[in-house]
Amino acid sequence: GQSELLSRLNQFASCLRLLHTNKSESSDFELFLEYYFTQGSFQEILNEELYNTLTKTKYFKKCQSILKELTTTIKLQVKNLVDSDISICHMNLTESNILVRGQMMKFINFDKSLALNPLWDLAMASIKLDLVSYPKLESKFLMCYDKFNYDYNCEALPAYKDIASKMILHDLICSYFFKIIIKIDRNSVYNLYKQYETIRHLIHNEFPSFLEVLDEMFGDFQKQL
Repeated sequence: GQSELLSRLNQFASCLRLLHTNKSESSDFELFLEYYFTQGSFQEILNEELYNTLTKTKYFKKCQSILKELTTTIKLQVKNLVDSDISICHMNLTESNILVRGQMMKFINFDKSLALNPLWDLAMASIKLDLVSYPKLESKFLMCYDKFNYDYNCEALPAYKDIASKMILHDLICSYFFKIIIKIDRNSVYNLYKQYETIRHLIHNEFPSFLEVLDEMFGDFQKQL
């Protein structure tokens, strides 16, 4: 669980640092963006009947505007980032993808792994493991990860977290509608609640107009299913 992981933050950071020693000559950055943005192409992904049903779902039309604004903002912001130091990144380090047995720790489920700047992996891990809610622990994590580049990572990471939070929100909104229309993987509903609560404070200043709809959506999710 999270408490055990936080107590072994040094080991987690070391495992992640070891993963990032696997370098790549080419970047998967464009693929990374495409993965997130294409999830919102409901009309292309779903058959006509499912798509027509989805268009009548509460919140759907409003969320099309939200997804569009998120996509536009992300595309503008990533232009300011440097795509360098390309390494193999896991990109989905949730509690369920970190296996702990005794003194052993390893990462599993590399289906979303990509060759990217390691700061993307640090940003996603910090958000998905909710280190963002504990600044001192996040700082300790960065120090354990790479004490020689600690200052640089502390300075650079906020920009990556800012964009990563928007990507995660984009993903959550798409997942919301896919789960309603296809009714799959109901056991992960709680994870959507939890992830939304984690990123809510990261997006509320920039997109206050989103919050009323999003709060209603994720608060009413159980009823929708």
